[in-house]
Amino acid sequence: ALQWVKDKAEWLHVDAGRIAVMGDSAGGCLSAGIAQKALDENFPLRGQCLVYPALDNTCSTYSATSFSDAPIFNGVANKRMWEVYLPGHAAGNVPPYAAPAGRQDLACLCPAYVETAEFDPLRDEGQEYARRLSAAGVAVTEHHPVGTVHGYDMMGNNALTQEALQRRCDFLAGIFREATCASA
Repeated sequence: ALQWVKDKAEWLHVDAGRIAVMGDSAGGCLSAGIAQKALDENFPLRGQCLVYPALDNTCSTYSATSFSDAPIFNGVANKRMWEVYLPGHAAGNVPPYAAPAGRQDLACLCPAYVETAEFDPLRDEGQEYARRLSAAGVAVTEHHPVGTVHGYDMMGNNALTQEALQRRCDFLAGIFREATCASA
């Protein structure tokens, strides 16, 4: 799909030099995996916006094992999701890009926005991935709103959601603005 967008950029009225990926939950997994593959294939990607991303198929973090009764999405659902997504794959036998937290070398990935929710089984893996990206020299913007659960932003008419949406937009505007400046 990413290659298709690049190939059809003119037809889509898209600047092929200003493409980013964004996803929440399982979409955050796909977006992080796409960012990794884009790097490996020398595909210029401006950024990755990961909102409470599912990244670690081992389901072994504190939050993944502790939030078994969290509303909307919990540790039990998280484990089941990975079983459905990667049927028959042992923790050490995962296809490349399918579980982005498993990648050892995160250097040179595109800038990242990583947002987690406080009472979410995916919280710790998102925060750890952001830490590892930063340690690898990747520009990372983080947002960890307190008192939130997975999918909290489905309730659009509240201050927490409005702030998160603004932070996401600011990140995207920033990476696209940088692309404009760099090409000028």
